[in-house]
Amino acid sequence: MPARLLAQEKKDKALFYYNEIWHSNESKVSIDSAIHFFENLSEKYLQKNDTVRAINALRSVSQGYYRKGSLFESELSVVETLKLLDDRPLDSISKKTQKVLHIHLGMLYRKVNDYDSAIKQYSFVLKFSETLNDSITALNNLANIY
Repeated sequence: MPARLLAQEKKDKALFYYNEIWHSNESKVSIDSAIHFFENLSEKYLQKNDTVRAINALRSVSQGYYRKGSLFESELSVVETLKLLDDRPLDSISKKTQKVLHIHLGMLYRKVNDYDSAIKQYSFVLKFSETLNDSITALNNLANIY
């Protein structure tokens, strides 16, 4: 198969699994397959020192585990992703990703009734929010706790 077709197939597969994890209410494939796909993808990106793409793949891994109900594994994926972010310059994309990950941790902690840890995560997001739009999700989630 020509390289161009292989590249397109890889993109199509990534989009398919991305949609399964982030958008599908009724999964057509096992969520495990999607998680496995993005775990492998993140490893490949890390081998190539492409941390930006590895971070994006790991975000999908953590979301997949969350949707599956495997909260501990979801938390581990977020922590691994945050460690990768720590090694990067803190540009606007890194800041946004960091906020999204801390919101995710807050959701995880709230789901297991660890409200103090959830509040800490949402408060962290508020410290680094520059506009009201940046704060809305964290404020809403804090309100849900109280």
